[in-house]
Amino acid sequence: MIKIFIIDDEIPIRQWIRFCIERSGSCFQVAGEASNGEAGLKALENMDIDIVILDIMMPGLNGLEVLPKLSQIHPGLGIIMLTNFAEFEYIQKAVRNGAREYFLKSEITEESLMACLNKIAASQKQNSLLLNLSSEAESQTVRLLCEQILRHTITSQKQFLETANKYPRPLSYTKNLFVVGIRCLSEDIVHLDPIPLSDISEHLTAMHSVVYNKTDLFLVCEMNKLTSQLMIFHSIAGMLRWLCSHISYAYLGISNIYQSFSDLYHGLSEALISLNSGFYKKPASITYIYETKDETLDPNILNSCSRDILNIAKTCPFEELEKGLYQLFDYFRSSRPSDIQSVKDYFLELVYLIHSVTMSNSLQFQFLDKSVHTEFRKRLSESIYLDDVQKAVLELIGRFYVPQNPVKFSMPVTDAISYIKGHYCENITLKETADAIHMNADYLGRLFKKETGISFNAYVTNMKMEYASYLISNTNLKKYEIAEKLGFTNFSYFSRLYSAYKSR
Repeated sequence: MIKIFIIDDEIPIRQWIRFCIERSGSCFQVAGEASNGEAGLKALENMDIDIVILDIMMPGLNGLEVLPKLSQIHPGLGIIMLTNFAEFEYIQKAVRNGAREYFLKSEITEESLMACLNKIAASQKQNSLLLNLSSEAESQTVRLLCEQILRHTITSQKQFLETANKYPRPLSYTKNLFVVGIRCLSEDIVHLDPIPLSDISEHLTAMHSVVYNKTDLFLVCEMNKLTSQLMIFHSIAGMLRWLCSHISYAYLGISNIYQSFSDLYHGLSEALISLNSGFYKKPASITYIYETKDETLDPNILNSCSRDILNIAKTCPFEELEKGLYQLFDYFRSSRPSDIQSVKDYFLELVYLIHSVTMSNSLQFQFLDKSVHTEFRKRLSESIYLDDVQKAVLELIGRFYVPQNPVKFSMPVTDAISYIKGHYCENITLKETADAIHMNADYLGRLFKKETGISFNAYVTNMKMEYASYLISNTNLKKYEIAEKLGFTNFSYFSRLYSAYKSR
């Protein structure tokens, strides 16, 4: 049914138009009417209408003033103007502002009215078909270009522009384009295309989804009706809340906001960088591009770290090797390289090198079982977070590493030391550690000092200073940056502690 709304201050005209339409027995239906422009606009804000019959001369807002506002509320609306005046300037203004047809009230007939309605309906049907075809072509263009960027077939903005010219240009993405990357927890990705955009955000004017590598979903979005940057960020935040409550996700990454489709390459590349930053953070994190680092790993630092780890593996007990590995993983967390696969490959090779050193030390050349190799590779491949990689690496090394006269502590102290190793940069307290391992703090403090020979706080400080020494020797970080990284708010206090540690 094609819905019609009448705005005219003359009751007889409204009644006559309604009578003609109802008597025709056609697909047209009068869905409402108003006696002035203000009332008509208010009613149409919440109505789904196809055609408006609008009088030009009315009290308050006249038809020519209502016309552009109607086009904003309902783009593509069919509008028929009615007037008692035949001046040409009215015809010009009406047509210029979007009117489809124009009638003098003194000349309109039932036949001409119905012919006009049928003509507009046929035109709208054709436009709707073309719009659907354009939407399909737009979706295909976005998907094909995104896939080429993600597969590195397109590697620069210049190459993107050259390739994009070969496809139909999207009608959308004329303003406020941004890309949201979602890494899902399973391969059962939710497909958002059938969901109305208004359900996700009232400000979304376009959104196309691209699935990549079975677990990554990229949403190319547009909010072209917003002009305020604050409103755009607020609307994106609302959209993210909807996504977080409807998708089982690991983490999200958000690009900058761009003003045309020609910047899709930048938007998608930034969304991918932001998305990969979540690999180094806590679960369910959201990363905007301005928060990312994407630093290139210094090969000299990485080689030095690898040599140190292998030297430790030759001569030191497992706890020393474990400490060195914790520091190495922290280096990756601080750098956040975007090529996650290369990070996994690095630790895969490092574990095998450590195993080779261990075999050489023990003179027991027993290679890892093939099933162990397969299991470890699978765990690394499926790791969604760097924490998962760290756990897999430490567990496998623990299975083959031969400790060199390891110091044995009671279970509570062993658990406390393990907790300290994972959290010493967070200014942990004895009580916090005791709570974490379900112990009484006073009892744990006495037991800890009895078995280790130093207090809990001294042990934590020593670990901080060891890590500080490693960072000073192997990174380009400033001392005040290292102090902040280790949880010190007073740089002078950190300097005194470090000086005392180095003078021992």
